[in-house]
Amino acid sequence: DKALDLIQRWKRTLGKLRLGKPTVAALVGRVLGGGLELAMSCHARIAGQRTKLAFPETTVGVIPGLGGCHNLHRSVDDTHWNAINRALLTGHGFGTDEAKAWGLVSDVVAIPDLPAASMKLAASMASDPSKVPPFREGPAEVTVNTDVPTTNEAGVPLDASLRDLLVATIEGANALPYADASRLEEKKAAQSLAMSSSAIGIKAMMRG
Repeated sequence: DKALDLIQRWKRTLGKLRLGKPTVAALVGRVLGGGLELAMSCHARIAGQRTKLAFPETTVGVIPGLGGCHNLHRSVDDTHWNAINRALLTGHGFGTDEAKAWGLVSDVVAIPDLPAASMKLAASMASDPSKVPPFREGPAEVTVNTDVPTTNEAGVPLDASLRDLLVATIEGANALPYADASRLEEKKAAQSLAMSSSAIGIKAMMRG
């Protein structure tokens, strides 16, 4: 219950990013986990060169609970869903070239140009709503291929029960309208925080 309350409070804050004026996340450096979920809560994203992105939650024994299990799928073409599922299941990182090819980011620019480019993109969306990147509100059938590496990038085995929970959450959340999907994801993420894999993973992260 405490985990669910925490996740719901975080998501109420992130939910404000899609209300009213268009919002653009400017990505630079290492954009990981909750930071990437925050960016996915905006209407659009633009990245600085050499930015690295990842959903490493599975490597610390939890699942993405702030939109990561379905916001990516809702923001990109279905031809890229397998690549997104692989990133979610393994925690392996990806770069700006992949992110742009997926449609996850609108553009990649030199880091010094990032603030101006972000403001220009936001202004263009505010003046012409048709320039806001598409976002699927309704349900869709997403099938997760589990024939992917079972270790993280460091070669550490990932928890099998957690992977099963993540697969069920990705498929279940995408099969629902957005609001219902968000509620399902909250409950599943809270469940992951109460699993033994979470305690083990977070301790390992702190030692690192």
